Amino acid sequence: MTATIRHTVFIVDDVPQNVQVAATALRDEGYTVAFATSGPEALERIPLVQPDVVLLDVMMPEMNGFQVCQQLKRNSQVATIPVIFLTALNDSDAIVKGFAAGGVDYVTKPFNTAELLARVRTHCTLYTLQRLLAEKTAILEDLTQSLEAQVAQRTEALHAALRRQQNFGQMSAALVALINHEFRTPMTVIQSSVEMMRYAHRLDAERQEELCCQIQQRIGESLSIMQKHLDSIALMIQLHTALLHEKPQRVAPARLVQEVAMQCAAEYNRQQSLQVVIE
Repeated sequence: MTATIRHTVFIVDDVPQNVQVAATALRDEGYTVAFATSGPEALERIPLVQPDVVLLDVMMPEMNGFQVCQQLKRNSQVATIPVIFLTALNDSDAIVKGFAAGGVDYVTKPFNTAELLARVRTHCTLYTLQRLLAEKTAILEDLTQSLEAQVAQRTEALHAALRRQQNFGQMSAALVALINHEFRTPMTVIQSSVEMMRYAHRLDAERQEELCCQIQQRIGESLSIMQKHLDSIALMIQLHTALLHEKPQRVAPARLVQEVAMQCAAEYNRQQSLQVVIE
């Protein structure tokens, strides 16, 4: 036998001469052979040996081969190991009973060595392929689960990006409303100041100077207000733009609110005192 894998065959027969004949033929073909001479012994040793094929005699005292096979198929450790029955019974009822018990094939006794080796070789190959398929399937399932997890993460990241994009759109609309509202008052003041300057020439020099000082003060205050609004808008745009491209990080809400409040108080010359209660 030309193979890179050295298969193990487990023989169960209560007749030592039968075990010896089968074992010799198998060893000559390069198989590793283990054996038991009774059903209970086979049930104890097969889970320990973990063979690739079991050759199981049907007619044995204490436990027959059908009973042994049924017990093997109930044991999850060895349930998938193929069982080939060795039987002197050549009637169809016995063959059907063997398949019903969980056997995959049968060889009649006295067996032909070439036939026995051919059947053992076939089922060793099938069992090896089944195990390889199970291993590849398990690997594929792991890869599938990993891929599904990655897809879920990417999907969540995409949803988060879309939410940030929507928030940015809402922020843009809010900025337009803010500009329209907050800039209207200082612009009105500036416009009215310009209108007042048109009539300054009708006043005497002293009142012209006084009026110019008032107009200058009003325009300066309005420009200062507009500048503060522009600074706030620029900061909001900068923060929202950063959120579009950076992964959000955990922050302490109380500390963040406190820092923002302190900056606003300093900016607008208010008292720098704030009590924050977050539940």
